[in-house]
Amino acid sequence: MDKEQTKKSLEKEREDLSKQLTIFTSEDPFTEKNRDTSRNVEDNPVKFEEHERIGATTRDLKIRLKEVEKALKKLDSGNYGECENCGKKIELERLVALPTAKYCLNCQKNFKNR
Repeated sequence: MDKEQTKKSLEKEREDLSKQLTIFTSEDPFTEKNRDTSRNVEDNPVKFEEHERIGATTRDLKIRLKEVEKALKKLDSGNYGECENCGKKIELERLVALPTAKYCLNCQKNFKNR
């Protein structure tokens, strides 16, 4: 596995996620700059639904961003690709498919079966 290529890919993903977070946050109808002060926005079900959708999306983006940042820290510290549960190497195919993987396939399966 080319760690430099993995790092570049993760850095690009971090940049993309940060941009998406900025966009979604700016589109929230309940932010101060978007708030319609002429009436109570909370009483507008369409805007409230949009706020809820944006909130859920930004939560997911923040979680993903934290995963990417954690993987980048692991790359820098030299323990990228080690299972956080058993300490064994995470399968190369798994890391290629999911560069932010924290667990080897065996440990991941065990967590899902609990």
